[in-house]
Amino acid sequence: KDFKYLDQLEIYDSGFALHITDKRVNKGTSLRYLCERNGINMENVMAIGDSQNDEDFLKEVGYRIAVGNAEDKLKEISTYTCEKFYGDGVAEAIEKFAL
Repeated sequence: KDFKYLDQLEIYDSGFALHITDKRVNKGTSLRYLCERNGINMENVMAIGDSQNDEDFLKEVGYRIAVGNAEDKLKEISTYTCEKFYGDGVAEAIEKFAL
């Protein structure tokens, strides 16, 4: 009885951590909800990612950025791939597109 909602969870290993999420929501649906609620056009939003759990929100936005160490699948769907890795890649994307 304590595990009655287990079938609603999605669990995957990013190589860094185990991610446990509700199958009914993801980063993409959550970001879309927040943007719609605040009158922000998703085409004007930039998302930066590196792993499988970022795919859903990258597909929702106008500016899809993969950091240099991102999984190949994310690089394929991104509009820009950073030369730098991890946080340095995030800084690169912000400097290039937001500043």
